[in-house]
Amino acid sequence: MYALVVTAIALVVGGVIQTITGTVADVVLFTFILGIVVLGYATYCLLPGRPWHVEHTESGMELTRHDRTQTIGSREVTRFQAVVQSVPPLRWYMLPPEERYSPALKLFAAGICILLTSIGIEALFVW
Repeated sequence: MYALVVTAIALVVGGVIQTITGTVADVVLFTFILGIVVLGYATYCLLPGRPWHVEHTESGMELTRHDRTQTIGSREVTRFQAVVQSVPPLRWYMLPPEERYSPALKLFAAGICILLTSIGIEALFVW
């Protein structure tokens, strides 16, 4: 649902661009570039952190390994995520933030959805 809402917002912005410029090709270009940017940012956010920390001291370098266990803890919910969560059918299945997919994974899905929409628009209108 998050990916669909982000894609809908991208299409609304693309529609405004189309109204200003008058061509569908600008919408395709905008959604393609936005999809690549969102996909790249989401991929960066999904990268795991380093399992070690290096400190440079006077006697050399100290290498400290972090514990391999991961604590998820309570996730913060942004306003946008709260609005998306209030859209039916998500409001009927109110999951706590810890049980939802991570925001980076949702952005990754949104990037793929935006790119597929861009391909669909190009296939329907531009060719």
